[in-house]
Amino acid sequence: MTKTPTTMSHERQQLSSNVSGAIYVEFLVAFIPVLTFFLGLLQLGLIYSANLVVRHAAVRGARTAVVVLEDDPRHYGDSPRGQISYAGSSESESDGSQGQVVPDLGLPGELGSLADFGSSSGDARLNAIRRAAYMPLAAVAPSLAKLSRAFHLGDGSTLGELGNGVRFLAGLLLYNRAAAMVTLRDKDNKVVETLGSEGDVRIHVTYLYYCGIPIVSNFMCDSVADLSGFTQASEAVMAVYDAIRAGEIREAIRAGREVRGELDEARGQFDRMKEELSWAENPELLIPFIFTNAHFTLLEAEATLPNQGACYYNGNTC
Repeated sequence: MTKTPTTMSHERQQLSSNVSGAIYVEFLVAFIPVLTFFLGLLQLGLIYSANLVVRHAAVRGARTAVVVLEDDPRHYGDSPRGQISYAGSSESESDGSQGQVVPDLGLPGELGSLADFGSSSGDARLNAIRRAAYMPLAAVAPSLAKLSRAFHLGDGSTLGELGNGVRFLAGLLLYNRAAAMVTLRDKDNKVVETLGSEGDVRIHVTYLYYCGIPIVSNFMCDSVADLSGFTQASEAVMAVYDAIRAGEIREAIRAGREVRGELDEARGQFDRMKEELSWAENPELLIPFIFTNAHFTLLEAEATLPNQGACYYNGNTC
């Protein structure tokens, strides 16, 4: 059937009035920024909530410390009152000492073995304070799926069916031991092991909060390389290399003059991060996250309470 000029003209008018494709393109153009903005708000809200949890963990740690630091030494391996040790053994000792021993919680397979990974650093007094701070922090730990992928336990679908209770225990026994740093500090913010009889109890909590919202976590949070200063150092070196490859000698000289400062700053950032992680119970548990696309936000909080057990020192009485 031969189309008449009138029919062809009518079809062209229909095609020119068809705007479904344009609407689809406009939807994509508008939807992506809106989705990114929504995910950013969600990630920002989660970070704010986690910051409140970290502050609460510091308060719990301080409330526990004012009791534990002055408690009977017999319950803490004869550790002197007012003292803690970040390098002491956490295993149970004689005379009823109670260190942090991971109980048999019946966790499935590899997750149960990971809970026993390494020996916890710190003495019984410190670990009692840590446990108090760990409890609220377990609520903001990564999901079981993310933990299982980081530790190469599969896609996490099986662990995800175990419920929030097991997720809480995994955060308590696994993630917190690497990502939560609980320290006793003086008025100059220096980490100390001994508290004076008239000193305030100041507990500082540093927490690596895992950013789990896709897309936005890449630019709202920092990778392990960013936190350690490696990214800044590599970018400074690559700027010099790119300038040399492009034949821009002046630019290479200028970048070379700046690279020393960048490297010093990166080294300082690495040293600060290394020192902070040294106060963690098992910092080596963070190693699997280095090889994943994991991003974190460093959250800090501090709580101070008066030393309510000062009358115990040297046999003094109130």
